[in-house]
Amino acid sequence: MSLKIVVVGAGIAGLVVAASSLQQAGHRIPVLEKSSLSTVVGVGLHVNLNGGRVLAHLGFDAVRGHACRSHHWNVLCGDNFKQLSSMPLSATPGHPEP
Repeated sequence: MSLKIVVVGAGIAGLVVAASSLQQAGHRIPVLEKSSLSTVVGVGLHVNLNGGRVLAHLGFDAVRGHACRSHHWNVLCGDNFKQLSSMPLSATPGHPEP
């Protein structure tokens, strides 16, 4: 039985849900977005380990070999990009050593 499941929000989470196993199972998935912003506002996407596991489970692991590996976690001020803190990712729980 095919369902019509509406996804509200065309951010990364909404698009992943829409393109995931729901659509692959034959369900119709319209995506609704209220923003009229149609320009590129970012240049990359960082996915932590748990997010990567979810994406792999949904079948989105084909791009894994094209990704770059991060070694540090930097926190920057949104106004002037001044570095507020930095930590090696190997110090975070569950992160493999580089």
